[in-house]
Amino acid sequence: NTSVSLFETNIRIVGGFLTAYALTRDDLYLDQANAVGQLLLPAFDTPSGFPYGQINPATGETNRGETISMAALGTLHLEFLYLSEVTGNPIYAEKVDKIRQNLWNLEKPNGLYPNKVNTQTGRFADTHISMGGGADSFYEYLLKSWIQTQDQQA
Repeated sequence: NTSVSLFETNIRIVGGFLTAYALTRDDLYLDQANAVGQLLLPAFDTPSGFPYGQINPATGETNRGETISMAALGTLHLEFLYLSEVTGNPIYAEKVDKIRQNLWNLEKPNGLYPNKVNTQTGRFADTHISMGGGADSFYEYLLKSWIQTQDQQA
């Protein structure tokens, strides 16, 4: 009964269960990934569609922090798209598709993504651009996401 990081829970817990499922095809892992994914969904109940960075999975309460890092946004794509694919539940893909669309529509300084997005306004929260902490996973996952979806684009 405590708040957890959406970023860390997604990449370590949901991602771990999905990896175990992909390797074994044991529905136990898929069921657990889906259960945790369901617990994370209230984090997306924001005015902008960009999720809150912290959630209490026991209560669904979110930390109403106004910013989320690009790293946290980027790392949701692989797990949530795959979770929709293997469960047949489109809700996960819908959440990350909204993030992608929102990011696409934002004006990017010099064509680059600043490190933080305001979850209330849906705009960049600062102008700091980095490939380091706070943004690194976003860029890493861009390539992985492209690989994951390239067959769907053809």
